[in-house]
Amino acid sequence: FMYRILRTKKLFSLHIMVVFLGFTGVLGKLISLETPHLVWHRMFIAFIALFFFLLFKKQIHTIKRKDIIPLILIGTIVALHWFFFFGAIKVSNISIAVICMSTASLFSAFLEPLFFKRKILKYELLFALIVVLALSFMLYEKPEKNEHNINYSLGYLYGIISAFLGTLFTMFNGKYIEKVDAAKITMIEMFGGVLAISIYFLAIGDLTVFTTMLEINDFIYLIILGTL
Repeated sequence: FMYRILRTKKLFSLHIMVVFLGFTGVLGKLISLETPHLVWHRMFIAFIALFFFLLFKKQIHTIKRKDIIPLILIGTIVALHWFFFFGAIKVSNISIAVICMSTASLFSAFLEPLFFKRKILKYELLFALIVVLALSFMLYEKPEKNEHNINYSLGYLYGIISAFLGTLFTMFNGKYIEKVDAAKITMIEMFGGVLAISIYFLAIGDLTVFTTMLEINDFIYLIILGTL
């Protein structure tokens, strides 16, 4: 009986995660900002929200210094993941970006054995192959008419890169999750992403992300995106 309850809880959590991922894509399409600005604001809001959450729980001081730098570096990978995910949405559409995330099963089939020192599982490779074949068919069967100026090939490319980076930072997080709380991991990674993108903006001389006021609709969508 307890096993059935636990299994149901995990399945429910999985479905909620899928809904959130799709909803993230919808918000990414609704927000009018260019991709680097969108990712910077999203990660900055998430960092601030988690900082005050941990401050409220009196856990902010328990973060170990030795974990900060590695998690900041992982945050750079997270930023790139979101950059390519929202980039896929901007150049194509939500469906392509979200569907490409399914290729994470292919990358995890090879990366997990490397990270966690286990054997490659045949059934994981089988499911990964099915995903790749389905995605290849969809790319081949893209509509001939392109009324909305959608760049299908670039959308798929960005989406697959996003899936790889998402799998990669998940593997790194797997190394820390047993010794660092998930909220702390995410907060530091969000800070790392903001820091990396800020350096990029400073390098190209674009200060608009720091000086430009957001439109009210973009602000509302970013608050939802950065907190939920």
